[in-house]
Amino acid sequence: MQELTETFDFQPISVEDIVFNYLPKKLDNSIESTPEVIDHLKRDGGILTIDWILAVISSKISASMHQRFVIDIVPSVTAIMRSDNYKQRDHDRTLESFEHRHPIAFALELRVLNEEELLRETTERKEQEKTGVTDSGNLLKGMDEADKGRLERRMDQSHRCQETFLRYFQRTKRVITLTLPGPVTNAISTVSEMLTDFGFSSKGRQQRVIAFAQSDNEFVNMDLEFYKMKKIYLKDIVKSRSEGLVTKLETVYRVIEQTGNAGDNFAVILDVDADHSKPVIYFQFFQKTRFLDGQKDQLHRTTLRSLSR
Repeated sequence: MQELTETFDFQPISVEDIVFNYLPKKLDNSIESTPEVIDHLKRDGGILTIDWILAVISSKISASMHQRFVIDIVPSVTAIMRSDNYKQRDHDRTLESFEHRHPIAFALELRVLNEEELLRETTERKEQEKTGVTDSGNLLKGMDEADKGRLERRMDQSHRCQETFLRYFQRTKRVITLTLPGPVTNAISTVSEMLTDFGFSSKGRQQRVIAFAQSDNEFVNMDLEFYKMKKIYLKDIVKSRSEGLVTKLETVYRVIEQTGNAGDNFAVILDVDADHSKPVIYFQFFQKTRFLDGQKDQLHRTTLRSLSR
């Protein structure tokens, strides 16, 4: 989440920030620390509601309407996840009410395969760093079964919490799922590429010069290397020559955003013939010849063929 906010200039909002910064004011100003908030949530799971969380988020968005936001709605803190409202299996009414004020583009789901194995490896690595033991076999033998059970229950609880929100967006086909086979290092770049495809621009986007030409010959007298201009042939990136102009320009934009480095400019060769689906138009011109000696006037008709409309 942090990498995406930095890349695309999103303003991050997380449930944990909302709870720990705003819930004490709602309950009792004498609560000052995070442990006190967690302890209060453990004693009373009904004090936290999705309605209240989204109301606070709405007020934060309304204060900065010109900005874009990414919301981490699923908590990682167990005490929040176990609150009564988060255990509910339906948040549709609350989310619909929120979207009347702030429409949501889509929900992003990062699905990790073999999640339990990955978390176990992470736990083992942390234990190795603390104890200096490098024999993972010994660590496995020493792992407490109760810890394994707590880990499994926590993952199951997190998945059920996610499913409640995802189900709402699945009804309108607004869920983007990225499946990760493990600790994939290019996950952020993959998500960034998807967001670029959807029309989001990165914060650090450079000003570029983009020159269009009908053929290579028009760039013969231009020092492309000096101006750091990369060539893009439209025929290499469009799927069909019958695609409309807007679609072609969107394709050019995506290629430039995905392949362009800082300082790069582009020379786009429009080497894709358009389909001439419009009918040929004929123009008729009438010319009248008048004779001074009394002969009969003559009317001449000339037909010209138009190449295009």
